[in-house]
Amino acid sequence: MQKIIQPYEKLVKYIEKHPKRGDTLLHQDIEKIIGLTYGTTKYSYAISKAKKELTKKQLRFRSINGVGYRIMEHSEYDNDAASQVIQASNHLINAKFISDCTDVLKLNKKQTVNHNKLANEINTSNTMLQSVVSIANSIRVANKGIKP
Repeated sequence: MQKIIQPYEKLVKYIEKHPKRGDTLLHQDIEKIIGLTYGTTKYSYAISKAKKELTKKQLRFRSINGVGYRIMEHSEYDNDAASQVIQASNHLINAKFISDCTDVLKLNKKQTVNHNKLANEINTSNTMLQSVVSIANSIRVANKGIKP
């Protein structure tokens, strides 16, 4: 029995063989490669899975809104990682805000215990993440204006 090749696998194989770092893959080209329509959930899922697989193979690509994806140079990876750290920090800040807005007087005992555990973990994670954010911001500033 022949294995069915998933759309994301088709894209991974194509990127491994064809484009060079710095090249752009247009959405129209990706549609032909994976057989899915741009803008659909299945297309987005295939892109997401392909990104994960390619990262394992030291290949990354970045979205160019409305155009497609550009294969990243190795020199861009730290900036990309720094952006991910800053995004994570922003998510934690938002989680803290939501947690802080919880009216604990309206929670039962078990919910209050769980809320307090979560709030403590958010605070601890936020504190630890701030030093990483500081480094990430330094990387982004240092690499600003440097072409890949």
